[in-house]
Amino acid sequence: MLRVLGPVEVVGPDGVVPLGGAKERCLLAVLAVNVAEPESRVRGYLNQVRLAFPVLLDHDRTASRAWKARVLPATFIVGPDGRVRYSYFGELDWSRDSVRNAIAALLPR
Repeated sequence: MLRVLGPVEVVGPDGVVPLGGAKERCLLAVLAVNVAEPESRVRGYLNQVRLAFPVLLDHDRTASRAWKARVLPATFIVGPDGRVRYSYFGELDWSRDSVRNAIAALLPR
């Protein structure tokens, strides 16, 4: 079971997500999932490093097992249909063409 730190709703198939209390069109959503660390440690880190996206807690590794994330960090790019379009296990270079192309393919033209 995932527990969310901070306000967030699951992005539905219509791509609507709350941002600052208002519903707006979502072109891309970024979520971080912390695996099996105490909430106090995660909150301490988040107090030092301000992230512009929500962090979810996976205390019992249920989500990690479901997504088959055996190596961390793990990155998944999911299409609007809910299917994984790109996955990578380990440190990811976001400037790589394959990553940029995978993201660009999901954005409206």
